[in-house]
Amino acid sequence: MDLTHRIENGICLINLAENLISSNVSEVQNYLKPLIQDESTTGIVLNLENVLYIDSSGFGLLISVYQSLRKREIKFALCDVDEKIIEYFARMKIDRFLDVYPNEKSALTGLDSPGNSVQS
Repeated sequence: MDLTHRIENGICLINLAENLISSNVSEVQNYLKPLIQDESTTGIVLNLENVLYIDSSGFGLLISVYQSLRKREIKFALCDVDEKIIEYFARMKIDRFLDVYPNEKSALTGLDSPGNSVQS
């Protein structure tokens, strides 16, 4: 899987280049681990613009990342999420705790604003 990231104001923006499925979850997890553990990281945004499908392993990874970041009081959001995936989030009721933004700019603004805190 092609993964890239950049840092803006302590927020790590990560681009996933293909579907988040069981065959690549380990690779994504290994890529994310050092970024999550980086002490200078204040937030993580996953850009899902190129992701059209997420299977149960992929959803499990998103929940695991959310929980890991929440323990460290690091903000987490998704952006550029396909409408079908947003519908799955709603059906699985994980839209209640995952912040989803329409694009990277709004995600950066949302995570960078003082009023946005880690959800409890």
